[in-house]
Amino acid sequence: MKLGPPAVREQAVGVLRNLTGGGKPENKAAVAEANAIPTLITVLRMVSPEVQVHIAVILYNLANNSAERRNIIATAGGVPALAALLAEGVPEVQKEAVDTLRVLVVGSQQFCMDVAASGAFKDLAAMLKSTVPEVKKRAGLLRDALAKHGGRGVKAALESAKAI
Repeated sequence: MKLGPPAVREQAVGVLRNLTGGGKPENKAAVAEANAIPTLITVLRMVSPEVQVHIAVILYNLANNSAERRNIIATAGGVPALAALLAEGVPEVQKEAVDTLRVLVVGSQQFCMDVAASGAFKDLAAMLKSTVPEVKKRAGLLRDALAKHGGRGVKAALESAKAI
């Protein structure tokens, strides 16, 4: 994906998005077993916003309902990579990145602390004031998940960043 033309990259991630989005566990397992997760996270910051959206959705699809794949995503640096996308201000990218972060943090105090450590709370606070209703809504869902699953330290960091 790194070396191909942009159109090829977008097509490749579109195929992966379709494979992982159908809900078939065997497709998700095959993508994870092919070691695609670290590659997707590595190229996340090197590609266009359109491709970033696809990658965020793929990571969401893989993380959803799978603690094992959530751990793979986190171990591969997915939390700071996704959190960095919040600062870029592209609404479509923000919406998908925040949704993926939300799926990652549910039930994991450690992943909540990882989001806090990434410095994303300032960007999350800005998203909560967005004029794009869906960005604001999804940012609120992440904030609520962080407050619920992150413990007192994460909640205090959210308050400090004016995200609560």
